[in-house]
Amino acid sequence: MYKAIVQSCDVYFYTMGLRLGPDRIAKLEKEAGLGTITGIDLPGERKGLVPDTEWKRKVSKERWYDSERAILGIGQGAIHVTPLEMLAGYSTIAAGGEVMRPRLVRKIVGMDGKEKEIPPQLLRKIPWKPEDIAFIRRALAGVVNDYGTGGAAKLPGIEVGGKTGTAQVATVKGKMIKSENLPYLIRDHAWFAGFAPVADPEICVVAMMEHGGHGGSAAAPVVKAVMQEYFRKKQVEKAQEGK
Repeated sequence: MYKAIVQSCDVYFYTMGLRLGPDRIAKLEKEAGLGTITGIDLPGERKGLVPDTEWKRKVSKERWYDSERAILGIGQGAIHVTPLEMLAGYSTIAAGGEVMRPRLVRKIVGMDGKEKEIPPQLLRKIPWKPEDIAFIRRALAGVVNDYGTGGAAKLPGIEVGGKTGTAQVATVKGKMIKSENLPYLIRDHAWFAGFAPVADPEICVVAMMEHGGHGGSAAAPVVKAVMQEYFRKKQVEKAQEGK
């Protein structure tokens, strides 16, 4: 499984999709925060869709076909997620299974200069074994640092963990065409989600590039740039405090 995650092996996860089935996959995805409201301090948040047997019965009144079950293993098909849900899921893995409420505001400063801190809020812990979460973190580190698909997110001196993703927009029947050769509006979306440092995470970033093609080449460099600036700014602030 480690190598399958690092190399982004679709065939391995097609097999897992068939073995696990929609309901077990949906359960794990919901536990990780997909298909749920995160509770961010913004109005109008909408949740994605995590399909299961009940949903399938309501929508089409049909059973799951093997082809549909297989592609659920790679996160394709009827599943819909938001970048915020992905951020919440990866943050949960980075935090060892703790689901935190995402916030835009850390503190409020009044006209009189008084500050009101907004404390972190732990919503729940996912019911996964600690060793399983640790394995996922190691594998995500391998994606970036062990000749995996996310090497473009690698930072010198800081271990980054993450995962590439490619979301298919359209199918061209009867043809195998590279995404970059398709008309722009039907090219694949590119994803990369990452966190760092792996041993003691401070930052988690998700980039979704509409019609960007491949996550490793389009989205991973964006995440790298954001993290690079975060750690650069942190070093500057630390140096200023020492003066």
